[in-house]
Amino acid sequence: MFANRPVPRSPQQMGANDDPAEIYRTHGRQVSCWAARLLGHPADIEDVVHDVFMVAFRRLDSYREELGDMGAWLHGITVRTIQARRRKQQLRRFLLLGGSADLPVATASATPEEVVLRKQARAQLYATLERLPENQRTAFILHDIEGLSPEQIAALTETTTGNVTVRIHRARKTLQKIYEPASTDDAEEGRIP
Repeated sequence: MFANRPVPRSPQQMGANDDPAEIYRTHGRQVSCWAARLLGHPADIEDVVHDVFMVAFRRLDSYREELGDMGAWLHGITVRTIQARRRKQQLRRFLLLGGSADLPVATASATPEEVVLRKQARAQLYATLERLPENQRTAFILHDIEGLSPEQIAALTETTTGNVTVRIHRARKTLQKIYEPASTDDAEEGRIP
């Protein structure tokens, strides 16, 4: 039962490759490239690289060479770090109804009523998204709201591109079914949805 668990190494068992500075010098550029590809924008790359190496250095005693090379181990940490970061960003946007930059404010071009209506529509969309299964909701949000490609989503969620495409399609169909009756009722009453 415990055969697959990594055996922590003592400081005496750690080799020259376990020096944090050497690990960073050897793998820092590669982790930065992975982060750039997975994030799709350069703004958070340094933060992600920092987070990846903080996790790696904290868990260095659990790394086992026989399970794969250091690069593969760091790649897994990079993917999981970016997934966690995206979940936090999604939660932040959900709680703030679009993030602080997207919070509706009355402008010269938008009346206060339009601002309230947009805010209500956004809240209704997120409430509807909560009705989707987790994997469909994640794929839909990352693709249709965040603008990531199915390939990027597959890398983040550790699944195939085909699975991501199916999840997006199913999420859209479910949302269409949810919104169709409301749109039909609105049309019958002469309202524009």
